[in-house]
Amino acid sequence: MLKPFAVRAGHDDHDYRAVGVGDLRLGAIDGSLTRMPDTPANRQAYGSADTSDDSAPYPQLRDLLISGASTRATLGVVTGPCGGDSRPKPSRSCRIGRCTSACLFTPDRLWVMDRNFPRRGADQGNLGTGTHVLIRVKSDVPLNRTGAFLPDGSYPAQLSGGGVTLTVRVIEYLVAVAGQHTPELFCLVTDLLDHAAHPAGQPAASAAFI
Repeated sequence: MLKPFAVRAGHDDHDYRAVGVGDLRLGAIDGSLTRMPDTPANRQAYGSADTSDDSAPYPQLRDLLISGASTRATLGVVTGPCGGDSRPKPSRSCRIGRCTSACLFTPDRLWVMDRNFPRRGADQGNLGTGTHVLIRVKSDVPLNRTGAFLPDGSYPAQLSGGGVTLTVRVIEYLVAVAGQHTPELFCLVTDLLDHAAHPAGQPAASAAFI
């Protein structure tokens, strides 16, 4: 595991804040896989993403990377076995504050996450640190609208899962590319509830880092 105190100190000294949302520094949290040497011991210990038997090409580690958007530097990482019936895995809901350091999950940061993270609900543990999240949501994740549309087109809603219900702001927008007949609808949820301080266009532009 990296030492987040040292990494953050280096970033603070050089003030790497070229990419942000308002006064928030932008970061990203995403999963990755690392191939391990193909030995019987590694197959037993780590498994793989597709199968835990000998037909897998390589045993693998599952990594959860925490990076800064301005420099693409890795600020922290959590690793664990990738497959198998009883092997513990790094949580896809990103409960990583306990594994790295509170110095990363601070109120001046906004963490962008891909659409697989809210599958079992938002991460109440990370939000409890005062940090902020911006998560792309799949079409099969229910969002219960709790109020009227705001001036920027976003709206308040509740996101539930894993026994947790959180209040979020929903930002929806269409993206069209050349030759595409029907624009694709993107949906984001964030705990940044103040539309005046963080109008919908700011978080939507940050979604390019997902």
